[in-house]
Amino acid sequence: MTAAQPAGTARQIVGLALPILATSLVDIVMSTVDTAVIGRLGAVSLAGAALVAGVYLACSQVMAGFAVGFQILVARRLGGDDRAGAAALLRPLLLWGMALAASIAALVTGSAYWLVRLFAVAEPVAVEATAYLQVRVWSLVPFVVVLLARMFLQCDRKPGLGLRIIVLAQAVNAALTPALAFGWLGPRLGIRGVAIASVLAMAVAAYLLLRKVRQLLPELALPVRSRSGLADALRLGVPEGINAALDYAGNLVFVGLIAVIGTAALAAGQLAIVVVMILFVVCMSFAVAVQILMSRRLGGGGDANELRQFYRQSQRFLVLIGLTLAVTSPAWARGVAYLLSDEPVVRAAAYRPLIVVGVAVVFMMLATHATAGLRALQRTREVMTINVAAVWLVQLPLAFAAVRAGGSHALAWVMGAYVGYFAVRAAVGDLLVRRRLGLMVAPAT
Repeated sequence: MTAAQPAGTARQIVGLALPILATSLVDIVMSTVDTAVIGRLGAVSLAGAALVAGVYLACSQVMAGFAVGFQILVARRLGGDDRAGAAALLRPLLLWGMALAASIAALVTGSAYWLVRLFAVAEPVAVEATAYLQVRVWSLVPFVVVLLARMFLQCDRKPGLGLRIIVLAQAVNAALTPALAFGWLGPRLGIRGVAIASVLAMAVAAYLLLRKVRQLLPELALPVRSRSGLADALRLGVPEGINAALDYAGNLVFVGLIAVIGTAALAAGQLAIVVVMILFVVCMSFAVAVQILMSRRLGGGGDANELRQFYRQSQRFLVLIGLTLAVTSPAWARGVAYLLSDEPVVRAAAYRPLIVVGVAVVFMMLATHATAGLRALQRTREVMTINVAAVWLVQLPLAFAAVRAGGSHALAWVMGAYVGYFAVRAAVGDLLVRRRLGLMVAPAT
């Protein structure tokens, strides 16, 4: 197998990354549609939805972390043209994943009111939050199907199929959300109608994606005779799930530190964190493409020299994208501040932190690229260890020190903790990947 040229490497990455990124951005845009509809229902409904949104997000992110093991293994099997092996991996994960999601949904539904009462909120807000959570959490069941099916299509290098189905499902969501919430199709369901629309749209996406996967993978109908693939997927996925949970907890602490600075800083910090999350989605879309391509090469028996060259070329390409975003940050930072806030005080407070975020994106690209390499090499425990250590031993201590120091630019220094966090992840992760790749022996010629 001959080594790919840099231009060919870039084309392969972009061909996978752009549909993955577009799918993620469609999800983000549609979440704002839900928020806009809830906002029209009143401040109480909006406060209730905001209160419990983190519960659903945490559950879905942890489940997505567990699914990383499947993504790693199925890419290797497809790279080795073992489609029967891919089907044997997917089928039990679909069944067990839906069972787990249904169990979590039932538990959250039964305890929703008491979960909400953990927060000191007024009774009307608690009632709205409970009504929303009890329905919304059931979208976790079709979410598992959507997640695994999308991962399969990405690993099969057909992410565009998943994108088209997600756009269609989100169009259903956009139509049903106001219709059910405001009673255009019957009784006015309010915030519960928004949640029902989300569940129905997710179910539509799950059905269409699973049907497409069955067409591409007829082996899925065959009985599974071995559970070894499931055990391997769990071995790789459990560290990622734990990683996601601890990372989410770290983010809550980080927001709490920003709140100490003041109300304006909290508002501006929230804008900066939203931008960090969007940029992270961009970086991870490209990193997932690198991970899939590396995994397919490993599954297809690619030699060590080609793999090392691909890793170096893909790293340079991703850094170039990160540098472009960083250099242009003074231009887009001001525009983002004006787009996301009408308050002059918040805009002014957000500008410098957004510049810092622009600097951090270079290290973000490097960190996510190293994570892609470690995942492709099945080193998910190392991914977990590096990330947890970077959050709790680097990012949060730096943010705490910035808050204690105070000053007019305290928020910018707090956001600078992201630079340290991603720099540590990038340096340690890249070192480990290069070491692992260096231990691989190229076949004799």
